[in-house]
This record gives sequence, C-alpha cells and structure tokens, in this order.
Amino acid sequence: LAYDKLLVTTGAQARPWPAETGGDLAGLYTLRGRDDARALRAALVARPRHVLIVGAGLIGCETASCLRDLGLPVTLVDPHPAPLANSLGTFVGGVIAGCLRDAGAVFRPGTQVRAFEGDAAGRVVRARLADGSALEADLVIAALGAVRATGWLRGAGLMADPGGLTCDAACHARTAAGTACPDIYAAGDVARWPIPLYGGRLVSVEHWGNAVEQASHAARNMLAGADDQRPYAHLPAFWSSQFGLNIKSLGLAEGADAVVIVQGDPGTGRFLAVYGREGRTIAAVAVNAGRWLPAYEAPIREGAP
Repeated sequence: LAYDKLLVTTGAQARPWPAETGGDLAGLYTLRGRDDARALRAALVARPRHVLIVGAGLIGCETASCLRDLGLPVTLVDPHPAPLANSLGTFVGGVIAGCLRDAGAVFRPGTQVRAFEGDAAGRVVRARLADGSALEADLVIAALGAVRATGWLRGAGLMADPGGLTCDAACHARTAAGTACPDIYAAGDVARWPIPLYGGRLVSVEHWGNAVEQASHAARNMLAGADDQRPYAHLPAFWSSQFGLNIKSLGLAEGADAVVIVQGDPGTGRFLAVYGREGRTIAAVAVNAGRWLPAYEAPIREGAP
C-alpha cells in the first residue's frame, strides 16, 4: 500500500510471563484488552482459592482492589518497597500499601517471583520466590507492564525496539541513524518521544489521554507543511480508582528528590502531594482531592519553585 504520510499506532501488549519459567501454565493471566478481561472474569466466577498478583503497578493494585470487593483472597508481590513506587514514589505508595492491608489483601514488598510450578494437568499451583520459599496460588495475574508492538518494524530502518518507536518532538519517527523521517509519524503507546518539561528525556506514556492527544497532534502535523511542524507539548496525566481512593496525577514524579503535602492530610485519606527536583515543581498527585489538582498545572509547566 503506497502512502504520502504514515502514522504508526500499533500500541502495546501486556508483558507476558516467560514460558520457560511457567508462563505457559493454565491459570496464569494478563490484563490489557477486553478479551483478557472476559477470560479473567470467567476464571474468577469459579472462585479460586487464592489469587497471586505479580506486580504492584496500576493494573496490579486496581485488580487487587476488585478482587477484595469480590471477597477473594489475594496476595500482591512486587520487588519495590511500595505499590506504585516507580510512578508515585514510596510516600504515596505507602498510603496505598496501607489501604491494601486494610482491605484484607496481603502485600509483600521486596519480593521477586522466579518461576511458576504446575500440577500434572499443567495448571499453576505455586510460585517459587527468589529467596527459595514458595507461595501457593491457583490463579495468577502477571501485571508486569507493557511491551510496545514494534516487532513488525524489524528491518524497517527505524529506531524501534520493545521500548517503543523513537520520535522527535513533532512526532516524526526517527531512523536507525537518528534522523527524522518526514513522512512517518507515531502516536500513542508505541511512541517514545523527548519531553521538554523533563530535560528532553525520552518517555512513553501508556495512558489513553496521551494516545488521544498525540494522535490528534500527529494528524495536524501530517497535514501541515514541512515548515509548520509543531512540537507536542503534552503534560502526562492519569487517574486510578482503587480501595475507595480516587488518585489523579499530573506530570512525571519519577526522579523527584522531594515531596511535600500541600493540601489535606494522608491520615484522612484526602490530600495533595507536590513533587520537586532540584528545587523545581515537576509533578502533583491528588488522593480524593481532585479539585485541587488543576492549580498545579501551571507551576509544573513553568518549573516553579
């Protein structure tokens, strides 16, 4: 198929558990699309004796919340010291850890799964941990993040790998040599681009708000002339509902060297935290306090003290 302009929007897939360490056992699920959700729901209706979730990111925590709402026993394991530690840091992560435990879920930080073991029928029965111990489980949810759908670009001469298709600020795909392709663009989960607010570092944002905005921006540049290619100035944002909490985030908290509670009180479950790096505001997170969050967009964009 010939084209004048091409937009790559192949997205990402849930990262699977490796087959060589038990990923091909029955009873092991990932969760990303509708078919995944339908299969998992059918398995949960059968009332498993114990569910193990590997990974305490957004998918892991939200799923744990749903499982406890269903009255199912659940253990959540993660190598980090707190849930959502990568995206929200250990302070807010500690608040979520408390909610996990209050809801009756078992959270085991600093825990790594090495392999899964199955019964004679090929169904998962336990997880073997890095410390040599084991956890019994008859249903496992691998919440390990995403792998970008870039395998089909192998040999295309573009800067693409499982971490994404690298773009310039205007959403042009970059060649393997690092130059921008004038006629190939990318948007959404598959795209990895430099974000000026954070020193031009390459980021991939897996939230639907970015996919919508970036696709619109790429479409605009595809229709514009070569001398009118505008940079994509997205401020990453996401929200999550879990354990009775409504969590909303603006900016990227990763790399913060300071965090301060500027509104509310974590003890009440309603507060707003602002993150800083080298004395500048880089992100804000609201917990049951979304109405306070918009006031921090301008300080984040401006790098205010």
